[in-house]
Amino acid sequence: MNRRPLRSEVPVEETWRLEDLFGSDEEWEAALKSLDAGIPAVAQYMGRLKDGPRLMAECFEAAENLIRRAAPVGSTLTSVLRKTVQSGPIKHDGPFSGDAGPDRGSG
Repeated sequence: MNRRPLRSEVPVEETWRLEDLFGSDEEWEAALKSLDAGIPAVAQYMGRLKDGPRLMAECFEAAENLIRRAAPVGSTLTSVLRKTVQSGPIKHDGPFSGDAGPDRGSG
């Protein structure tokens, strides 16, 4: 079975450019906050899924929407955390700051 290569083993030109996901710390932080705001759209179905397939479908749609919006936020955060572990603490608050900058380039 083939194993998936580590990001460090993949040529930089074949990796995602995190700056294409979010152009700034502010954009990332706004997306993160919007996830918090989206939780009630899913939570409203708690304890109600037994009320029929229509409600279950609505819940799945709301959850899928939230997950779709969470993916780029999580990808950015995961990359930042990995870089932080490799190079020491982040010098600034945002995900694109200091040594833990975007995955490509000198960051």
